[in-house]
Amino acid sequence: QVKMRGAVPMARWSHTATLFDNTMILIFGGFHDTNHRLNDMWVFDVIKWCWSQPNVQHNQDNREPNIMSSPNWANVPSPRGGHSSTLIGDNVYVFGGYGGYGYSRRDLDDLYVLNTIEWTWSKVMSKGAPPEKRSGHQACAVERKIYVFGGWSASSQFDDVMILDLGADFNDMPAWSKVEGQLERPCWNAASCSVVAIPTWKIFTFGGACGPLTETERQ
Repeated sequence: QVKMRGAVPMARWSHTATLFDNTMILIFGGFHDTNHRLNDMWVFDVIKWCWSQPNVQHNQDNREPNIMSSPNWANVPSPRGGHSSTLIGDNVYVFGGYGGYGYSRRDLDDLYVLNTIEWTWSKVMSKGAPPEKRSGHQACAVERKIYVFGGWSASSQFDDVMILDLGADFNDMPAWSKVEGQLERPCWNAASCSVVAIPTWKIFTFGGACGPLTETERQ
């Protein structure tokens, strides 16, 4: 177990962890308990073995359960878990999940980008038909495209594969498209990883949950 110095994040699950700058791990969001949702951010330095906070005041606000909004970080996504966070260049793209403000479950299909140089959030406008609202999906980057696999919502389970094409540079409007064909079955909470291979990139997906969701049969 890593012995950490200084302030540490609250205990949580269904958050995301994203590697950037080769030695930094960015933690975003998740659930502290069934009534306490988070949209705070922490960065772990694997060289110094300590945490830093891009926005200390916003993180302090997050320690209050069910806070309706925080004015201390412009455009920050609403509290959530089961989302995806994907690094492309210096930007982390956060898509979907479920949560929001208040206690009721809200499935989400919004898309935000975090600039890790200036630590600023922006909501991303896109063209094309976006994925249906979902959580528990997996997202992988291949060059300047983000592939989104499966997931589930309060009413549906998904076996689709969607692509967000970010275009040649940051000024292009991202475009959603759907891959022809589908996963073998609806699947969520899997693990995926993209790797450079010859002659093309490959994406490997492992594990996860599948099956019908009824009053008596959950997974």
